[in-house]
Amino acid sequence: MQKRPIIIGSRVNMKCAMTVVLPVLASLMTSAVSAQTWTGAESSDWTDAANWSTGVPVDGTAFVTTNGVQPVLDDAQGSAGTLYLGSVLGSTLTI
Repeated sequence: MQKRPIIIGSRVNMKCAMTVVLPVLASLMTSAVSAQTWTGAESSDWTDAANWSTGVPVDGTAFVTTNGVQPVLDDAQGSAGTLYLGSVLGSTLTI
């Protein structure tokens, strides 16, 4: 009995590859979506976990909106992997 050759470009192989690749890509996108978001729910203190959607950012990504209570780093150090500032006309950033 002869074995059938596996054709690399076949639709079956493509479906198998997508079954593996798509979940991996989806998990990478999920981690980007779940980054910390500034809410300012308690105060303007950057280091107060209650002001963030998932806790104070350490080595992740923070998204700071320019609406509502603005974050303040006064005598404290804040860190974030990447910091995105919302864009609203007339907004300023004081460093």
